[in-house]
Amino acid sequence: MFKPLHFESECSNEPLLRTGVPLSSQEKGLLSLQRSKQLIFFSGIQEGDLIHKVGHDLFDRSPHSSIGLWAYGYTNFSKSVETSLEKMRGKLDDFVNDLRLMEYFKIQDPLTTVNAIEKLNEVQDPKGRANCLVFFSAKQNTKFLPLLYPNHMNLDRIIAVGLNSMFTTPIVTYCLPPIALNNIEYGQKLIPLTFFSKNVIDTNLDRVVTKQQVALSIPLNHLDEDVQIIVDAIMGT
Repeated sequence: MFKPLHFESECSNEPLLRTGVPLSSQEKGLLSLQRSKQLIFFSGIQEGDLIHKVGHDLFDRSPHSSIGLWAYGYTNFSKSVETSLEKMRGKLDDFVNDLRLMEYFKIQDPLTTVNAIEKLNEVQDPKGRANCLVFFSAKQNTKFLPLLYPNHMNLDRIIAVGLNSMFTTPIVTYCLPPIALNNIEYGQKLIPLTFFSKNVIDTNLDRVVTKQQVALSIPLNHLDEDVQIIVDAIMGT
């Protein structure tokens, strides 16, 4: 059985609804190990629905697993990762109750993504309460993020999930009305037409983890197949 660490989640530095969960909950599904999977999820408030589905499927596939939650950024969660290790949940209902607490909360000194990774790298877990860490982030510029390498924890797997967002850009063009195409006059009034261009912001976390670990790219507007990809990565399938 596995012992899921927890999901780590980043509560946005902007007043947006972004959610996160400790990575340990995601790793919960590994069945090849001889101990229950312990996961910790770390992510932002905007990803709550995705994390909920991942946790649900993990408990479904590995009922004896446990999950921990930690959030950073604009949140009232403790800035100490150890607090989530002390609150590993073995039931979906308890996990969901923790997830509901992950909401935007204005504070003066929120942890940045860089700060959060640094804290994760410093975590001590001599009791081996978690063996998998799942890190969610929708941060657009990942160029200067440090390597996620918590070598003081006995982790079997680290999974970094980059959450892609999409926005639309309005493009306005002007044209003549159809009735005037065959009789163009000077000063003819043009009709504005608006089109929308879709743009995808890709969060690439490849450089945040080592080659031995897993980096995924998942859309915030996820499908069931995307949830399955994350769960399979946690379970090592």
